[in-house]
Amino acid sequence: MKGCKRFIIIDDDSVNNFLCSKMIENIVGNSHVSVYTNPYDALSGIANEYVGLGESATLLLDINMPEMTGWEFLAYFNKFHPEIKNRIKICLLSGSIDNKDRVVAEANNNVSHFLAKPVSMEALAKVLN
Repeated sequence: MKGCKRFIIIDDDSVNNFLCSKMIENIVGNSHVSVYTNPYDALSGIANEYVGLGESATLLLDINMPEMTGWEFLAYFNKFHPEIKNRIKICLLSGSIDNKDRVVAEANNNVSHFLAKPVSMEALAKVLN
């Protein structure tokens, strides 16, 4: 997968996962997208896949999920070794209109962007480029 850009999508909404995957494909082209509907599986996958990998990734993370919220995911993610944390750019996704989510996201050092759902091609392109 050398030369591929890597992406991780974590969202319990399979329709959003499909749409985001297709948009990434259209925007970036040569890419590897890992999709998780369960945040616990995603944490395990990231821990196993990114140790020693040396590649970076962009992670699209939904805030509201039944098994674990995006905020809880970020608390677990923050415990990862800097070798992993520093190579993964996190973009939070939210269907909420509550501006408090955006404020909390901007205060989190692990979060680089915040996107409202449904995600538009233009907004995602700004994050990915």
